[in-house]
Amino acid sequence: MSQQEEIIELRGGLDLVTPAINVPKGKCISCKNYEVTSRGYRRCDGYEAYDGQPSPSAASYSILNFDAGVAAISAGNTVTGATSSAAGIAVYDATVSSGSYGGSDAVGFVVLHSITGTFQDDENLQVSASTKAVANGAQVLNGAANNDLHLSYTADSVAALRANISQVPGSGAILGVHTFNGETYAFRNNAGGTKCVMHKATSSGWVEQTFGKVVNFDAGTAAFQEDETLTGGTSGATATIDRIVTQAGAWGDSDQTGYLILSSVTGTFQDNETITGGTSSGSATENGTAGDIELAPSGRVRCVNHNFFGTDRGDLSRMYGVTTNGRAFEWDGATLTPINTGLPDAMDKPRFIGVHAMHLLLGYAGGSIQHSATGNPLGWAVVDGAGEIGIGEDLTGIISAASTASVFFGETTISYLTGTVPGASGDFKLDTITKEAGGKTDSIVMADQPLYLDNQGVRKLSTSQAFGNWKRGTLTRMVQPLLDAKKASNASPVGAQAVRAKDQYRLYFSDGDVLVIYLGRNEPEITPIVLDFTPSCVERGIDANGAEILFCGTSDGWVYQMDVGTSFNGASIESYIRFSWLHQGAPNNNKRYHTLRIELDSGAGAVTLTAAVEYTYGDDEIAPNTDGEVAVPGSGGIWDVALWDQFFWDSKVQQTLNVDLDGYGTNISFAILSDQASDAPHTLSSATINFTPRRMSRRA
Repeated sequence: MSQQEEIIELRGGLDLVTPAINVPKGKCISCKNYEVTSRGYRRCDGYEAYDGQPSPSAASYSILNFDAGVAAISAGNTVTGATSSAAGIAVYDATVSSGSYGGSDAVGFVVLHSITGTFQDDENLQVSASTKAVANGAQVLNGAANNDLHLSYTADSVAALRANISQVPGSGAILGVHTFNGETYAFRNNAGGTKCVMHKATSSGWVEQTFGKVVNFDAGTAAFQEDETLTGGTSGATATIDRIVTQAGAWGDSDQTGYLILSSVTGTFQDNETITGGTSSGSATENGTAGDIELAPSGRVRCVNHNFFGTDRGDLSRMYGVTTNGRAFEWDGATLTPINTGLPDAMDKPRFIGVHAMHLLLGYAGGSIQHSATGNPLGWAVVDGAGEIGIGEDLTGIISAASTASVFFGETTISYLTGTVPGASGDFKLDTITKEAGGKTDSIVMADQPLYLDNQGVRKLSTSQAFGNWKRGTLTRMVQPLLDAKKASNASPVGAQAVRAKDQYRLYFSDGDVLVIYLGRNEPEITPIVLDFTPSCVERGIDANGAEILFCGTSDGWVYQMDVGTSFNGASIESYIRFSWLHQGAPNNNKRYHTLRIELDSGAGAVTLTAAVEYTYGDDEIAPNTDGEVAVPGSGGIWDVALWDQFFWDSKVQQTLNVDLDGYGTNISFAILSDQASDAPHTLSSATINFTPRRMSRRA
């Protein structure tokens, strides 16, 4: 019989439950470090250590030629142009092609990374203000003599930047990561484990954020103003008032109570002295002494951003957080204000945080959710509209489903809060959605609707309403054995992300595995990613340019930026994917298999892949086919459509991996493997199998 062909669209995700003979074409039966996209299966992006310094994956190099060299430029030296003030860091010792330093006539070049400015021809090149040579023209970006050198220079420039990045200072795991107003913050215990320290990522690395002091007052007779100078009437101590929080009483009744957040403190304020404001004529009596503001250690830090001020001015947005082991807080980028709800210190330890209809929500042990006064996240007096809601069991999460709707999760309960006005005359309404299927802590995120893990799997809120605690209501039925293995090993969720740029829900486990659910089609499509570290928390935020940015904190104090670069922080990404057993519509008939062609997008660079093929369910009496490592060229692009520098002029738009087969059996399964640190992600989109039908198999 003549040859026939079968074309398979590669899509559908991992299927661990369907009998082998019935697994739909295009689905995979095992995989690691691939994710599903609209175009097929894509090897996952890399990740890299982060502290705010230049990203290693964005590293580039330039060649700067010189002459009249009088002294060596060494690897790591910062080279500066005496006239232009341009600067760059040497990747290697400078290369001398003629002359000598001793003869003051050395000619050669130096490879630089992290260049700022443009070097000028004939200017002196200096290291620490000492002239080493004279520039021979401006630097040449990516100016290596050949492709091998280009790859080497690029890799070593990336490594040089990576070596500069450091852990968050302190001890233990990262307790939380959060982005606010385009800045990234990480929380970790100090070296002694006595307090939690907040650090900000900067161009110089992690910088500890310093907090002021708090002083309580009572018998207030006149209001203070922010930014004015506070003076102690007896002590003579002074400070700047950064934040004013009122709690009970009234200024006009001379019995206002509250607390002040202070900075630039000089001297020591005293208990019961009169404190006055220098501009407002504010006046009250100090109640106690000024104490340092600290965050409680060893908890899980969870934060939300919100603007309670009724205007869209960005500088009025605030970050609100809980530490699990201490009071909640407000942060405006410079001032941290503890949130005192009026509960005793031993009880005021909220675990979860949210926002509902201009009320700050704090979730406590026992299922208590307390809300602030309307529009006042620092106001917790009942007379001002603050109050409490309970769900009857310990909370596992709070999520805002809309501006006037919030969902409260317990282990076996989900409740839904609507309305805008609390109290007996208000319209706050708490309804129970289900008492059969709750949500696991740190698995709950908002996508098009809430997504979360319960005892049966990952589900949407709508499936919980429709199916209760039945497996058929989960999104993860096709990978149930994987989740069963997580339960057996006691691996628990440490965080989840709704990755909107990729239509994904990602669930991170304490063993380093990530369940990636693609939501871009009618049915969920799932694959796992296996990290080379132990995650402790995750964050999805918005950077200073308005782009989505993903982070993961680790058990040993690192913060990694996810979905950047081509490696796992310099290590290769081991990936493989094996597709279902394909029988060409005749499961009991033998076939002679001739060729396998896999269509793929190899991105802006060559990728190295290995193909492995087996027959008749891996029958050990039938020799498999294994193609050695094959370099597939980078993909081409279409003029005026493709992005500059992200395709090859002389390559096809779609590349093909061709595998010659010499196999005989009733079915065929193929796998693609790679283990590279510099290859860009590739996408496998379709496969074509050429075969010749033979007679029915007579083997038992």
